Amino acid sequence: MTDLILSKIYVKFYLCQIISSKSLLNQNDSIVTESIKDPKYLKKLFLFNNKIFSKVEIMGKIIGRSIKDQRLILYIDDCTGVIESVVWRNQNETFYQLAEKALQSGLFVRINGNVDYFNSKYSINLDNYGKIKLIEFILRGHQ
Repeated sequence: MTDLILSKIYVKFYLCQIISSKSLLNQNDSIVTESIKDPKYLKKLFLFNNKIFSKVEIMGKIIGRSIKDQRLILYIDDCTGVIESVVWRNQNETFYQLAEKALQSGLFVRINGNVDYFNSKYSINLDNYGKIKLIEFILRGHQ
């Protein structure tokens, strides 16, 4: 595993690419493990096509939502898969309230956030979002 690129910005991905990625925590590459020694940090990094990333940007349709405990869970479908996107109430109450009102089922959105892998499932901890038009979503598939 040589020529790894650490992506410090959001990487635009399809959900199938996120699901195909591997956690660096499970990699046996000495270059990676020597340069990043903290397992807590390593757990939040993923590898896809020789790019190391932790933050992603995806576009998709909100096909469902639920509120559990202190989190708003959005189910985002980008036509390659469905992923949970989580807004934590205890991290930013104002952002949580805005997201809870604005992000409804049926909307097309662009979201940014940190990828997480917990209980054998990928999710995105939402940092930012924006509503998009259907045509933007369709054109994304032809890039």
